[in-house]
Amino acid sequence: MKNTSSRRSMKLTEDVIEMLKQYKAWQVEEGAKVGDRWTDTDRLFTTWEGKPMSPDAPYAWLQGFTKRHGLPKITVHGLRHTNATLLIGQGVNVRTVAGRLGHSMASTTLNIYSHGLQSADAAAADALGGILGKKKDERPG
Repeated sequence: MKNTSSRRSMKLTEDVIEMLKQYKAWQVEEGAKVGDRWTDTDRLFTTWEGKPMSPDAPYAWLQGFTKRHGLPKITVHGLRHTNATLLIGQGVNVRTVAGRLGHSMASTTLNIYSHGLQSADAAAADALGGILGKKKDERPG
């Protein structure tokens, strides 16, 4: 975590919450296996002995995962960009996206993800063109 303002809460879907609960139960079982070598922390993602995970660990895991499955290389930060772009492309309010990303100002999100807004705008223009471009006899009413 960068600083105390980096802490934020956000809504998760029920299936994500269920996966996290299952993971936590598995983690408790793993902790029991190592006994007194387990270090209790408030972290969900830890090393095998319960200690805080290195900040480089998710990146290393992701690189191995993409390689094993023949996927293009991507960074964790790249996934963050993908998430934001998809949300904006689906019409989620930019202020909401900014909050999920931890941007205190929606203008930061707008500056970084303007390409997502442009593609959403292009899709809106295409949709409107499709409606307006219909022949007179195809128009409703």
